[in-house]
Amino acid sequence: PDVKIRKSKEKKKSPIGLKAGAAEAGKYTREAGVLSYYEVRFNFNNLK
Repeated sequence: PDVKIRKSKEKKKSPIGLKAGAAEAGKYTREAGVLSYYEVRFNFNNLK
């Protein structure tokens, strides 16, 4: 019975952990994307 309890706890825990990880990754990539977008725009304007 002990093993079953441990497995059910892991199943409950992992989706929350995955969602938090995905949200954190999404936040980082969004910030990086915005920064790189502005860098490209700035460099493009300088090239003209």
